[in-house]
Amino acid sequence: MSTNDDQKRVPLLKYWTIRYLLVLVSSLVIVASLSVHWTQEREKKHHLQLNRLFAQEIAERIGSEGKLVISSAMWKRLLSRGRSYFDFPGEDRETKPLPLILIVDREGKAVFQNRAIDNERLLHYLLEKGPVAEEEVMDTLEHGDVAWYIVAEPIRRGNWLIGTVFVISEESVRSAMPFRQIFPWIIVILCLGLSGWIVLYWLSRKLTDPIRRVAAAASRLRQGNYDFRLPHDLKEKELYELTHSFSEMASRLKRSEELRTELLAGVTHELKTPITSIGGLLKAVRDGVVTGKEAEEFLDISLEETKRLQKMVEDLLEFNAHATGTVRIKSETLSLNELIREMAERWKVTNLPPSLRLRTILPEETLWVRGDAHRIRQILSNLLDNSRSAMKDQGKIEIRLYARDPETAAVDVTDDGPGILPEEQPLIFERFYRGKKKKEKTRGLGLGLPISRLLARAQKGDLILKESAPGRTTFTLLLPRAKEKSLAGGIE
Repeated sequence: MSTNDDQKRVPLLKYWTIRYLLVLVSSLVIVASLSVHWTQEREKKHHLQLNRLFAQEIAERIGSEGKLVISSAMWKRLLSRGRSYFDFPGEDRETKPLPLILIVDREGKAVFQNRAIDNERLLHYLLEKGPVAEEEVMDTLEHGDVAWYIVAEPIRRGNWLIGTVFVISEESVRSAMPFRQIFPWIIVILCLGLSGWIVLYWLSRKLTDPIRRVAAAASRLRQGNYDFRLPHDLKEKELYELTHSFSEMASRLKRSEELRTELLAGVTHELKTPITSIGGLLKAVRDGVVTGKEAEEFLDISLEETKRLQKMVEDLLEFNAHATGTVRIKSETLSLNELIREMAERWKVTNLPPSLRLRTILPEETLWVRGDAHRIRQILSNLLDNSRSAMKDQGKIEIRLYARDPETAAVDVTDDGPGILPEEQPLIFERFYRGKKKKEKTRGLGLGLPISRLLARAQKGDLILKESAPGRTTFTLLLPRAKEKSLAGGIE
């Protein structure tokens, strides 16, 4: 990847923190806007309510006296009540004028007003609504930077409408919400924004830290460095699975690298030794260093070493063929009893030393399986060879056939050898793996068991290590059972 592309990449913590912050700021702006709108609406209702209470008191006083006249004494009382209603602060209490008070009779003729209406927009509004209100009216009129809060209260004497009182207060829209009311909201929003950003940053860091560590481990892994530690105490399921799976993958890669190195060293050693031996023996015969029977013995040894080389090459080729799926496996119905009996007798003749005993335990009923006879023989022969090698050609080997369940037949190959070390048991089916004892005693590539398991699984079965301890080791070959043949020699 180019350097320019790398420069465009943004760290995950920064990427999501910025986006979370933008979402948070946007949300707070929306909340602040709604809060300001709600506060303004509340202020409007508050102004209208004050005007309404003042208008009701004026209407009640005039209605009780029965005439649309406000005397100077009544005006002083209303002025005092009005200032208590509107609660003007400090120095404004005596200087700030009361709202506009307009009283009209039932014909709409103005009989009292505390000051002139000097705004054409307000005057036009009052003319449109009509001078007399038979029911209470509460309304708001905005024009430019000015808002009027208009309340009309009918004046009644008994059940008779004798006039209407208007109370109209004027406020600047810009100053409708004082700073003392906005300031707490500013503090709250700033505190919410700061605390929200801290929480989001902490959560983003907590979320991205395992991912960042996995990315750093992947970079080290790419350079061939397998020494790293990832957190394993994560509570988040997905993050735990990510780190755990990556650690498992790294362990397997490390093991594969070790096996590859071991394979190269092993193959080099295993191939070099017989080649050197063959070369030396043939040179001795050619140069006449040995003659007669000794020369023939040298040639026989060279042939044995050649066969060993050929077996190693065949194992490599066969494993590669099975691993890539290029080997075809036959699927036919077989009598596993007859196949084991025949294979055991043949192995006794060709491979059984005098000090080694082989026992075969077969059930009375015939177990039919689906598989490839040649490959089954190959698996069992490899297990027997391994047992013989482990017991140094002396001891007892047992082959036992039985029905594991209605769907599966099982073949146990048990020996009384020294067993497999516990730490090596999980690795015995790994390709090119050879135990410490086997490295010291026998030569090979460590492909026998991996190939045998591949062959078993290719026949829809499996090969497992059932148990292993000093004095008893058992491998089990599992194969799918088939229906009995209806005719001798017939196929299911």
